[in-house]
Amino acid sequence: MLDVQQAVDKALEFSRSLGQHHLPVASPLLEEVEMDEAEKNWLITLSFALPSEPSAFSPLEPLSPLEGRGALSELPGAQQLQKAQRAYRRFSVDRKNGKVISMKSVQVG
Repeated sequence: MLDVQQAVDKALEFSRSLGQHHLPVASPLLEEVEMDEAEKNWLITLSFALPSEPSAFSPLEPLSPLEGRGALSELPGAQQLQKAQRAYRRFSVDRKNGKVISMKSVQVG
């Protein structure tokens, strides 16, 4: 039986095997882990930095709602403080054999 770390590793390995043409694989982050008791699978949600164009890494959008307010906004370069947009994928990993059963896009509000 796979433990949670092994399941995360399997999801990362699977995402890398698809290559950049099928899934953005830059800067993966673990977002969520859940055990699906009914199906006996690990549900692993990962996010990846989205490229802004084929040769770049990630488009940027301003941080808000605090941008432009208080002491942080007065720091040099604070107006350029931005965050990368990310793509979210949920992987279902078989708890017994470690095979990735499915990968689905997840929309985040």
